[in-house]
Amino acid sequence: FKWHARRSIHDVATERISYEHFERGLLRDHSVNESKYIESCTAAKQVEVVKAGELEVWQTLYHLAFPASNRDFAFAILTAPVPASNRRAFLVISIPYSLPSETGYTRGKYVSVEHVAELPDGKVEWTMAVSSDPGGLVPKFISEMSMPSKISED
Repeated sequence: FKWHARRSIHDVATERISYEHFERGLLRDHSVNESKYIESCTAAKQVEVVKAGELEVWQTLYHLAFPASNRDFAFAILTAPVPASNRRAFLVISIPYSLPSETGYTRGKYVSVEHVAELPDGKVEWTMAVSSDPGGLVPKFISEMSMPSKISED
């Protein structure tokens, strides 16, 4: 599968979104917030805590429109501030995790790496890269074609 990436710069003054908003939404409550900003994500369940706020296992459920079947994703998520930096920054890394699939759902898998950094001019840079496999019978070329629009939702 291919990797898809995007980079965005957010101006605190015009967008009224601060580094702290990103910290709250991605560093501290990343998986819980997925169901708030991705319409098809209907649930986010914490499955295991290895180290609270740093390494956790989650499962997310997605209700998809016909003819697609619903999907579930199980993943370990590592969140960490970037140490020894002259500006505030953090990383979020998600990797597939082996759990039984939710009944009535098709297991999908994804890997993602996100980096958020406060820039010297006060703006916030958000860089994200993701590779995924929706599972089931979805042809790879269809899932690859739709990926750029999906990562813009995140």
